Amino acid sequence: MQAKIIGVKELIQNLKTIYKKVDQGDEFIVVKNSKPAFRIVPAIKPAIKERKYTLKDFKKLQFSGIENLSENIDKVVYLS
Repeated sequence: MQAKIIGVKELIQNLKTIYKKVDQGDEFIVVKNSKPAFRIVPAIKPAIKERKYTLKDFKKLQFSGIENLSENIDKVVYLS
């Protein structure tokens, strides 16, 4: 992710908005008189959103020794 460049004045005026964006994982480089002053980065990386799996994801998996595998997968995928 590329850091967005903002000025000190913009940082002061939009601190709440910038805080929310940093909390979501965005980064900023703050400049003063056209020179980089400091960088704002998240202290903790944002949590990765839970991925929803499709049947294509399960195609790569190989199972052995499980009876009624298709029915078990259907129960997990469609009933949960």
